[in-house]
Amino acid sequence: MSLVVLIPTFQRPSTLEWSLQSVIAQKFYNKNITKKIYVLNNDTLTANEVEKVVNRVLQNNSKHEFEHIEILQGDQSLYVIQNWFGNLKRITNEGDIAIIHGDDDIMLPNTLMHRYEAAFLSDKCVCIGNSLWSCHFIESQPGFFIDLLSNPYESGSKFTFKSSLADNLVEIPLPFISAYTYKISDKFWSIFCLTIKWSDLLPFEPKIKYPFIPYYVGLTAHHEQQLGITSNNMVIRGQLFKLRRYLPPKTVTEYANGGITLLAGLVFLNNEFLQKNSDFNLIRYRHRKTTLHYFFQSLFKRNGMSLRDLQLLYYMSGAKFLLKEFTAPVLIKNMRHLSDNLFFTLNIGKWIKGFGKVTSPELFWQNWGMNNISK
Repeated sequence: MSLVVLIPTFQRPSTLEWSLQSVIAQKFYNKNITKKIYVLNNDTLTANEVEKVVNRVLQNNSKHEFEHIEILQGDQSLYVIQNWFGNLKRITNEGDIAIIHGDDDIMLPNTLMHRYEAAFLSDKCVCIGNSLWSCHFIESQPGFFIDLLSNPYESGSKFTFKSSLADNLVEIPLPFISAYTYKISDKFWSIFCLTIKWSDLLPFEPKIKYPFIPYYVGLTAHHEQQLGITSNNMVIRGQLFKLRRYLPPKTVTEYANGGITLLAGLVFLNNEFLQKNSDFNLIRYRHRKTTLHYFFQSLFKRNGMSLRDLQLLYYMSGAKFLLKEFTAPVLIKNMRHLSDNLFFTLNIGKWIKGFGKVTSPELFWQNWGMNNISK
């Protein structure tokens, strides 16, 4: 039995370095676990850069605790989802604990050991924990801080997974693959195949609908009573550090545009199979409310979708009913999320030199390591 971490990457060697560093620096007090990292490069043009990044991270972490680290070359003739899960199936065996970790996400200290234990002890084949939307790093203070300086290191304590209930599940970031832990088994692969089957019912091209599949494996697992959850934070999502204007010198992680993903989630939740499951009523209601707050984002960043496909996505997600639910507070929240997204996308902070400092990798990992203590 092994712990397998697959890190798919595509044309982002700079963010891959931060992501891989956060994984390879993890500590394990259980020394009997066989630990493996696979970097799946889905772009042949950046093969040399990816190799340099991996070698550099290895040199900076000569005492890492992983038995096997390997770079895999993806097949660019396949869809992304086929590369990811096809390789995951090839490199894992029955009973392995597997994690797909994004190439622009950062694992919090101590999280990998606890995710392994939680999945190992759970009778569920899919486990999911919480994530952090953004990270504030202040050079004048130790550590990095989340959301107005609240300390994120909840991962220092053991995770306790439980069967997913609708009122708990709505608080978990289902549209985020790096928060999932899989217990590899025939049951897991049957859940994955069911997600593919439901996705294939959608009238979109594979290149549009398949990228959402890993995000909603959790919904299928919940339907199959195979999802365990926890409220602990485990991963900082999208760690593209940016300078921020009008605040004390600090850097923050870039916001993700969740409008399209949330709309696709509504389409998935509205399929005939999940409509028949009463456990999804509250999830669907809360998901619709969340989608309302990010609705404008979907208008400005289509994630490669044509206007026709976007129109179809609005129709199938029930956007007509969403628009009827707009109120002044919802409108304000949409404008705030949109302005945040534009702010980080344009990186306005760089326009004012000297206001804010770039986080040095050395200082970041020094502070990160202070909270990553082997037990």
